[in-house]
Amino acid sequence: MICTAALRFLITLPAQTTSQKVAAKRYLLKKEMDEKVIPALKHATNRHVAINKWSEEKAKFNFRRVSGDLWREKVIEYNCHFSKLFLPLYIQIPVWLFSSVSLRNLSTMRGSDLRLESVPMQERFIQMSSEGMMWFPNLTVPDSSLLLPMVVGCSFAANIFISQRRLQANQMDEKMAKNSRVITYLIYTFAAVMVPLAAFQPTSLALYWATSGLSGTAINLLLLSPKYRYLVKIPKTPLDSKTPYLDVKNRLLDIFKSNK
Repeated sequence: MICTAALRFLITLPAQTTSQKVAAKRYLLKKEMDEKVIPALKHATNRHVAINKWSEEKAKFNFRRVSGDLWREKVIEYNCHFSKLFLPLYIQIPVWLFSSVSLRNLSTMRGSDLRLESVPMQERFIQMSSEGMMWFPNLTVPDSSLLLPMVVGCSFAANIFISQRRLQANQMDEKMAKNSRVITYLIYTFAAVMVPLAAFQPTSLALYWATSGLSGTAINLLLLSPKYRYLVKIPKTPLDSKTPYLDVKNRLLDIFKSNK
C-alpha cells in the first residue's frame, strides 16, 4: 500500500501537473489565436484580395496555410504539444497493468512449477495467504465482504467527479458539453464494472486497485488547489474556479438533493 501510494505521487503527480499546464497553455493559445492572430490574418488576406486580385479559392488556401503555420509556431512557443495532454495515460496505464498482472500471478501461483519443493513464487504465495490485515487476512482469495471492491469503484468514480469539477461547466459550449457527457457516462460505466471485477479477483489485487484509486483521488484534490497550481506555475485561465473545493461540495449536495 505504501509503495503504491508513493509511486502514484512520485510518477503520476508530475505527469498530471504537466498535463494541466499543457491544457491551460493550449486554452490561452487558442484564445490568442481567436482574438488577435486570426482577425489580423483575415485583414491581411482581405487586403491581398483587394490589391492583388486573389480569387476566393486562393484566398482561402493561403489563409488556411498561414494560419496553420502560425498555430504550429505558437505551439512550439507555448511548449504545449497535444500529445503531452495524455502524458498521465502513457505512464499510468502500463504501470497499473503490469502491477495488476504481477500481483494476480503471485496470488494464484500462475507460472510456478509445483513439482519444485521451494521456489520464490511459492514462498511469496504462502506469505500473501497469511499476512493480510483486518478483515482480509488472506490476500490470495477474493474479499467476501465486498468492502474493497466497493472502495475500488467509489475511488474511480470520485476521480472522475473531481476531474470534472476543475472546470466550470457553464463555460463549455453546447457541443463540448454534449461530448463531455457521453465520455463521462462511459467512464462512470467502467468505474461501475470495476466493482464486480474486483470482487472476483484476489484481495491483493483489489487492495492495490483501492490504494491506487484513493491515491489518485488525493492527487486530483491537490491539483484543484490554487496554491499548488501557483506553486508549480500552472497558468491561470478564465475557466479555473476560484473556489474549487466548495464547487465539489456543492455539486455533491446537489446530487444528493436530486436523488431524494
